[in-house]
Amino acid sequence: MEILAVHAVRGDDCTTRVRMAVGSEEGSFATAENTWTGVGESADEQGLEYMLVAIRSTK
Repeated sequence: MEILAVHAVRGDDCTTRVRMAVGSEEGSFATAENTWTGVGESADEQGLEYMLVAIRSTK
């Protein structure tokens, strides 16, 4: 899966971890249940546009 310019992820009833990439750099962001979490550009100090490459959810 590749989704460009993702800014937030919501975990709903699951704990969710997303893997994102910008150029050759990759980052991983964890979200809490039932909460919107800033990821990618909104969580990066330089405001780089990350691409979402993987989602992992556990209940």
